[in-house]
Amino acid sequence: MTRGCLACIRWGKTTNDSSASVTIKTDEQATTLAWHKGAFAGKNVWYDDDPYYIYYPADQYEDDLRNGVGSDVADLILNVKDALVKNGAWDITGAERTFYDQLDKMNDDGYSNDIDRAKGTKTSAEVKAEASKFIQQYLGVELEDKNVRSQLFPNTSSAKSAGNTQLSYQIDVKALAQHFVNYWISHEAQYPHLKSWVIQQIEDTGVGDAEGEYRQALDNVRNWDFGTDEEPDMPTITVDLNYGRKRLMSSIAVSVSGKDEYGDSYKGSLSLTLSQQNAVSVDDPDLTDTVSKAKDNNDRRDVACDSQNGFWGFSVRQVAEACGLTEPAVIYHFKNKVGLLIAVLEHRDREDMATFAHSLGVEPEDMWSGNAQFGIRDICAALMERNAAQPEMVRLYIPCYKANR
Repeated sequence: MTRGCLACIRWGKTTNDSSASVTIKTDEQATTLAWHKGAFAGKNVWYDDDPYYIYYPADQYEDDLRNGVGSDVADLILNVKDALVKNGAWDITGAERTFYDQLDKMNDDGYSNDIDRAKGTKTSAEVKAEASKFIQQYLGVELEDKNVRSQLFPNTSSAKSAGNTQLSYQIDVKALAQHFVNYWISHEAQYPHLKSWVIQQIEDTGVGDAEGEYRQALDNVRNWDFGTDEEPDMPTITVDLNYGRKRLMSSIAVSVSGKDEYGDSYKGSLSLTLSQQNAVSVDDPDLTDTVSKAKDNNDRRDVACDSQNGFWGFSVRQVAEACGLTEPAVIYHFKNKVGLLIAVLEHRDREDMATFAHSLGVEPEDMWSGNAQFGIRDICAALMERNAAQPEMVRLYIPCYKANR
């Protein structure tokens, strides 16, 4: 089993001015999700079938979001989305501030527990400072030790060419996890606010002895004992980094391989091109192809089967609203408008068959088995009775007959 992922990002001045796409591939299908000028699009190809698309202009997904989760939660999501990018760069601090400011405005009883829990994840200035210091010490000092790196990152290689540096290394997941925990245990006294915040998060999940649970979790990793008879198989992880001048990272690729709990092999990969060097154009063909075709497909959903009088004219959106579903849910089940029409006709045929069988006094499965005895006159009478009960269905044949002459 193989999996792959390719992600591309290009910053604009705001989130809606930015573009991003991610393509996920397996042995059976490839799915692309794209964000472009405030709109959301998707493309899926299953085996060798024709691709099908979804497209959401900004106003539509915002309306659907409000209808689905309510105005408060929708405002939270949309406002954080808008705050993510500022002046052509990530603004994580601004997005975090917006998130908690929006939480303070929410008073929805249906989400009160979730709101309180989310508020409890907010970190103080002291916690942020200690977390930053710990990360700098661990990544910038501890992992720079050559002896430590040789134990945690075997098979490391580095090559330079035309001002770029290609760094490749493997990660020993077990060794890294145990080293990280041992380092934290030996230094946790230097980070009292960060430690207290972690324990508080455990307590907020409903654990009675949060500090005991915290200590037990550390011991489990340090001793690599998770209460199972067999030691868990850890994946092999390989990371490839590409740096340009001034050590600006231009790309990162991560591949993972191993065996699952059933002994089956798996392999996956993720590659990300960073756009600080404009490596990804806003006119990237994969991105624009997905968005333009998805938009075109969305527009064509409203085209009537009979262009002269529009008798068959309806949109997937109208069907979804009539059934109390979302448009993606309808597309998921029926793939496209043609698939929906086929499903409707197949359902109509089943209903017709059941009605014919009832009129003829037989079971539907016996209609063509040869076990039932009836003549052409009986069939015509049953057909006329059925048509008389559904005049609107009969009318459907008239415009299509005229259009096809």
